[in-house]
Amino acid sequence: MSSLFSRERVALLGTRFSCECGAMHEVPVREVVIEAGAISRVAEVMQRQQLSGPIFLLFDEITHHVAGERVASVLGSAGIKVHARVLPGRPKAEYAIAEAIAAAVPADTAAFISCGSGTITDLCKWAAYRKGLPQIAVATAPSMNGYASGIAALTRDGLKATMPITPAVAVIADLDVLANAPMEMIRAGLGDILSKPVCNADWRIASLIRGERFCMRPFEMIRDLEHVYIGRAHLLQQRDPQAIAALTEALVFAGISMVIAGSSQPASGAEHLIAHFLDMRAAIDGREPDFHGVEVGIGTIASAAIYEEFLRTSVDAIERSSIESIWERGDAALARCCDLLPHAADAIKEAFAKKRGNSVAAIAEAEKIIDMWTDIKASARSFLKPASEIESVLKSAGAKTSPAEIGVSRDSFLDAIALSFCVRNRFTILDVAFAAGMLDRWTGVR
Repeated sequence: MSSLFSRERVALLGTRFSCECGAMHEVPVREVVIEAGAISRVAEVMQRQQLSGPIFLLFDEITHHVAGERVASVLGSAGIKVHARVLPGRPKAEYAIAEAIAAAVPADTAAFISCGSGTITDLCKWAAYRKGLPQIAVATAPSMNGYASGIAALTRDGLKATMPITPAVAVIADLDVLANAPMEMIRAGLGDILSKPVCNADWRIASLIRGERFCMRPFEMIRDLEHVYIGRAHLLQQRDPQAIAALTEALVFAGISMVIAGSSQPASGAEHLIAHFLDMRAAIDGREPDFHGVEVGIGTIASAAIYEEFLRTSVDAIERSSIESIWERGDAALARCCDLLPHAADAIKEAFAKKRGNSVAAIAEAEKIIDMWTDIKASARSFLKPASEIESVLKSAGAKTSPAEIGVSRDSFLDAIALSFCVRNRFTILDVAFAAGMLDRWTGVR
């Protein structure tokens, strides 16, 4: 048993299938349970997934009380030995911490269970991967899409990086717990899932310009839930069970969409680059980062607005000098980015070098963008939603929609939009705008 909404999605779990895109897809996640009281079924899920032996259970001080104690109790009542580990304070999703957790895992551990949201899930996923053991993810908030994904987002050498891991075999989402999560975490989940039109448009144009494999299945997988989590977004503040359930299902299957795609592209585009830049800049600016999904939601509004500028811009408005100077302009952007993020400069330089290749390749790619300007527009348009609609949906849920609301100045936010294309080897609308010499002009759209 699993989802409340779609038998078609449930039927994909644990399968391997040939897709219309020409690829053979595999979904290692075998079970998703989204229902009230789901934690009481954690031992049943283990049995169905043929997991036996001692469990390494990871939570922090908050999720220990929210759900971890009950998970441990259910396992104990079923005669399952539990090695419980409570991370003190507010742990961060850092590679060094994940490695330390893996090193401390008792030798008799047979499987892992994470009990938390983004940070705890990513730390546990990495530790389980390092040990070559299966993991079950117990969600404590509908705040992000990583519960079922095949990546762990960890900070290493000052740069947030997505590292491939083996996905969880099962996800358990107890609606009694999720509906009582901090409201800002619920809003963060909404911000995360609303990015899908933008990041899938980014993925599509990356396939046109860079020949990267593209598949519509990840985008279509959760499309039928849009009317629920968008139409009922205003009810999230009332902790409406159906709205929470739809948001949770969309987030879980967004993670599975990344597994099907073989990358994070169907769930992470320009809006995530902007959010990562803001995260990396936070300590320098003397502020605490907001929830990732909150930053993503604000980045999505900006990215959608940039797409609107792109759709309004004729190829005739692009000057040839912009293409010819792309290498020098790239050098300047990279230098500025490293000045603003000095703690991650080496990692940024490495990522940017992989992204643009040599000067000949950079110019050739810019020329291809201009040649395909009309085709790019047509392909992107089918995915996009207006920035005003995204902003309205977020506001209906009481979510933050402006940089000022998360303590980011307008100038700092414009830096994030103008320079975040440097921080990762991911092709997005920001690269299109930069190649055309329009990024600086378009950064003022919001």
